[in-house]
Amino acid sequence: MYQDFDKVIFETATNLKNFSINLPLEHCLDVLKNNSKYSKLDEVLDSRIEKKELLIKNLIRCVFFIEPVNKDITSTKFTYRWLEDSASFFSFKQNDPRWQEFDECIEIFLDLIKKITSTISDENINLLNKFLSLKVKGAAYELPLDYKDISLDKIHQSENLNWIIEDIEDLIYLRKIIYGSDEEFEITLDNTSFTTSLKEIYQESMKKIKVKTYLTDRAQTGVYQTNREKRWECHSNSVQFATRKDCFEIESHLVKQILKFEGFPINMISQNKDFGLEDEITRCPVTLEKFKYHQFVSEIKDPTHGVSLFQVGHLNPLKSSGGHIKENISWISNDGNRIQGSLSLSKTREMIKKISENMKNLDL
Repeated sequence: MYQDFDKVIFETATNLKNFSINLPLEHCLDVLKNNSKYSKLDEVLDSRIEKKELLIKNLIRCVFFIEPVNKDITSTKFTYRWLEDSASFFSFKQNDPRWQEFDECIEIFLDLIKKITSTISDENINLLNKFLSLKVKGAAYELPLDYKDISLDKIHQSENLNWIIEDIEDLIYLRKIIYGSDEEFEITLDNTSFTTSLKEIYQESMKKIKVKTYLTDRAQTGVYQTNREKRWECHSNSVQFATRKDCFEIESHLVKQILKFEGFPINMISQNKDFGLEDEITRCPVTLEKFKYHQFVSEIKDPTHGVSLFQVGHLNPLKSSGGHIKENISWISNDGNRIQGSLSLSKTREMIKKISENMKNLDL
């Protein structure tokens, strides 16, 4: 059906020692530009998208390829969506909801481009251009794309994928105002002074945010075992699965919590949006201790191996249907995380309350 697109070029990209998207990228750019069936699309893309090559590269990665966990659950490995022999992978095979034929992948690719060239508003195109221009990334090859319905037998199909540009406006704004702030300030802790900038702190804190937000936990048992896949690329029935929209919202949520750490230099941000920064200071959900920004900066600037006062955790375990959503995730102190363990937040608080009552009743 789509003879202009060479399947072998896409398969070759995953047969190399290290995955390389360059050959598929060059191929698709050539087809779009030089094939009369698509050249008009390419012209409109040129006029609307400032970083067209980056858009196409990330789109190719999202549409044609997937990075499932290997059969040993030790790491992830790239492959193409239409793989027939899945001996190398834990669960990815033809009856998998993530699997898809090559022609359908081309259909998805072209349909998403057509939406950019015809149906997406100028306002959202402007947001997309801002998104592509940001240097800080939450996940490799990221794009504001998402599935509409994850209960389908085949979730990776044209009718089920759509742009979600308007849903990540806060994320774009947060990345822009913080990552773009080079102004330095000084913080003192325990008689030690640190000179830093919001940009530096955001870069470093993103290393922690990215792993917890965008990648699955290590789950070595159960039907759906996972180990650092993109959450929207693990099996859709897994408790580790989350849509891109939910992951983007979680990143925004965690950054907003940092902005409300006690002592955050909010005066350094040109705040044209209402992020509720006048609300109560961010606290550990277990110990209820206020998070202090100067301690956060100190830990980032002078880390201690194996020790972290600032962690990210689910308020309720994913296995208990807490879900990987912004309402169920928060910064948590190391003490709070240790106390909570595998309990839900409500069970943890019940336990603490019971301990407190027992202490009061002790005959000391």
